[in-house]
Amino acid sequence: MAAINVPKTGIEVAVTRIAFGTGKYRPNGTETSLQHEMMWVTIAGGGKVSPTQVQVHAEAIAPVGSPFWCSEIGFYAGDTLFAIYSKPDQPILYFADDSVTTVSYTLGLTALPADSVTVLVDPNVNTAIQLIGAHETAGDSHPQYLTEPRGDAFYVKKAGDVMGPLSVAAGKADPARTSFALEIREATRATDTNGRDISYAPKMVFHWGGVCVSQLRLTADNVLEVVAGDGASYGALQVGSINVTSAMTIGGQSVWHQGNFDPSSKQNTIGYVPARAAATSSYGIGVDVSDRERNVLPKDRDFGLYPDFANNSADGLNDGGITHGRLTFRQYGDGTDFSGGPAHQLGFSVNGNLWYRNGTGVTWNGWNKFWHSGNFDPASKQNKLDYTPVQQGTGIGQLSNLVKIGWANDGLKATVDVTDLGYVVFGDRPMRMRWAGQPGQPPWLLGGSGPGDICAFNPAELSVKNATNAGGAQTAEKISNSNSYMQLQWSDPGGQPAYLWGSDGPTAARLAAISNLSVGNARTWSGMPLRYAENPLANQPYYILGIEAGHSEFSIYNRTALAVGSCVAAMYANQLSGQGLQHGGVGGYILNKRKDGTGLAGIWEQRGQVYDYGSGAVEGNESSSVLWQRVA
Repeated sequence: MAAINVPKTGIEVAVTRIAFGTGKYRPNGTETSLQHEMMWVTIAGGGKVSPTQVQVHAEAIAPVGSPFWCSEIGFYAGDTLFAIYSKPDQPILYFADDSVTTVSYTLGLTALPADSVTVLVDPNVNTAIQLIGAHETAGDSHPQYLTEPRGDAFYVKKAGDVMGPLSVAAGKADPARTSFALEIREATRATDTNGRDISYAPKMVFHWGGVCVSQLRLTADNVLEVVAGDGASYGALQVGSINVTSAMTIGGQSVWHQGNFDPSSKQNTIGYVPARAAATSSYGIGVDVSDRERNVLPKDRDFGLYPDFANNSADGLNDGGITHGRLTFRQYGDGTDFSGGPAHQLGFSVNGNLWYRNGTGVTWNGWNKFWHSGNFDPASKQNKLDYTPVQQGTGIGQLSNLVKIGWANDGLKATVDVTDLGYVVFGDRPMRMRWAGQPGQPPWLLGGSGPGDICAFNPAELSVKNATNAGGAQTAEKISNSNSYMQLQWSDPGGQPAYLWGSDGPTAARLAAISNLSVGNARTWSGMPLRYAENPLANQPYYILGIEAGHSEFSIYNRTALAVGSCVAAMYANQLSGQGLQHGGVGGYILNKRKDGTGLAGIWEQRGQVYDYGSGAVEGNESSSVLWQRVA
């Protein structure tokens, strides 16, 4: 059990069991029991975690048939509730009735004096739980592990600690040693290959598992040498040396150290030659000519001003020559940060023109040329028109000749290239010509003796050739036949004419009596005479002339082979053979019990009726049937 001692009062509180329930609330410190206790178990293990904390462990299983979600936990000292925990909004844990649940809780007792809490474990509970509790509460449960405090105590030397000397082994190190090792030895040779004194010089030997071996040794004149071997022998291979009093080299290459290199005087490489400020009045900003084929992208320049020299093919600025100068300006940002606006670039061509473009990221917009007095004359241009002018040429059937139209004081004239076409619209009398039919008689007509002499004529003064007897152009309503005049009338009075105009050739016309005319084969068909007569002799035809659907020629059909699909216009049924009357159509029949009609559209006539007076029935109360036929 866990015993809590309070030395100042002599009171001992023994926490003996843990209870679990299903109540949900927020404890206020006045509770004396759980709201709905389901079970309780004794404490299986625990111990002191800190001067004001103890940890307890227990095993619990729900009653058979009653698993539950636990939402309140109580810690009892005998029958007294010592501590309680509950969550009003959600359960704490689940207890099954077929498996054991191991629980562990840490109790913080900051209100009690420090180090007044001890833990005693009931020897009758599970031994494994006791071992887990002892392990978790132990201050150093793994003494065999190298923790940071233990490592500091073992290996870190501080000011005032006694330091022991490192021993130096005599003799030559074995270059074929197969392990990874570091040895400190004394040199066995008097001089190195360069004649330096290395007698009794200390050296550090690094073995790399029999693959290679390296040495660092200090000569008598303070030169630190680096010597390497191949794992079989040293061979006195001189790799390099470091002179600790002057410049340092390895294999002939300089080694930088604090004595000859100051990192604060350098900056990270920027990948290009930056602009150079003028040192004197004789020098301007430096121009980068290192890479003429490079199209410097907007993101390649941090904020600043950068002049360079480029080939025309590098950035597409083709304005004479093969090269041009560029000046890049970025007002803010670096890399892909263009929050301060795009980068700007000026181009200077060999033709003396100034070009401009801008861009962001990896894309420049197109080049635009600046206009100046050397390449643009404003006087040679006119103000923009506020209307759409007539387009010259390019129309259907039109040529590309230069057409000019203008006013010549007395009229409108036209010129094509250098050819004067004269006045537009008939000499010195401007007229409006319109192609539109007009009713009535015009007071003037256009005419002339040639294409260059067109004038207006009064129709009353005109005469029609070969119509001297027409009485003038206004009375040419009669045609002379040498003996009398024939009046022409444009109308159709109907009926059959006795004469028709005709011609025997293209030069003359004459009248012909229709009784003397014959129209080719108009009265025969393939040699068979045709005549127009309606129901001759009231006989039934044996053949009928007709055209089939989808054909364009007439054929003769035997009337006995014809079928009538629908004869809605037949007046009477005896005009048909077989079925075909449409219900409700003309000629159709309806049988009903009404004497006043059919109730259908059209005109119906009664064709017959049947009465059944029945036993004692009188007229008007009899049962009847009426046959009706539609006639219209």
